[in-house]
Amino acid sequence: MRRTSRYIIYFVIGIAIYYGVEADKNPDALKEVHNIAPIAILVIFAALMVVRYIRTKRGE
Repeated sequence: MRRTSRYIIYFVIGIAIYYGVEADKNPDALKEVHNIAPIAILVIFAALMVVRYIRTKRGE
């Protein structure tokens, strides 16, 4: 995947989250996202590291 397409995908995901929580109608919904985001980022990061570890072990 090209680097530029990666950033476009991140942007689209951000827009989907914004409209998914209906932040345009309810600004308080963004506060919930801000409270949940650090935990979600850590969980996703840990999952990616586990997948990377498993993929490197299978390659050996």
